[in-house]
Amino acid sequence: MYDREPLDFSVLTVNAAGAALDEVRALLGGGGLGMDADIRRFVVARSGRRMVGCAGIAGNVIKCVAVAMDYRGDNLSARLLAEVEILAVREGHFHLFLYTRPANIDVFRGCGFYPLAQCDRVAVLMENTPVGIERYARSLAQYYHPGKAIGAVVMNANPFTL
Repeated sequence: MYDREPLDFSVLTVNAAGAALDEVRALLGGGGLGMDADIRRFVVARSGRRMVGCAGIAGNVIKCVAVAMDYRGDNLSARLLAEVEILAVREGHFHLFLYTRPANIDVFRGCGFYPLAQCDRVAVLMENTPVGIERYARSLAQYYHPGKAIGAVVMNANPFTL
């Protein structure tokens, strides 16, 4: 029999979260994560007064997803993603990306996200459609003009001020 308390989900706005933001940081830290500065909202899950899960969103990018160790295996990641996706859609974001560790690919693939790019065992970028990158590549065809000179510049300007 499942004997846990029902979970309550809510949205925290980062600049108004106060002490709850310390709970988010602690939860992320327990998973070896830090809080990214561009996150404006978190969906959090609480069991009673205890925060047991969180998922951050910055524009159309989901990141900083963490679940308390004793709640892993309870499908809480999927529930958090469902809640953060609802929040994203309300804000007009339908094409979503997700950053995670490569060890979590299967967890998020089960939630409808597909790997796009991976950096060793450090990070993976996923998106919520299996055809997003192909669709984007097809959209570039309008810019292809045989015989015309086309150029591009790729540069890393971080920090841009230097």
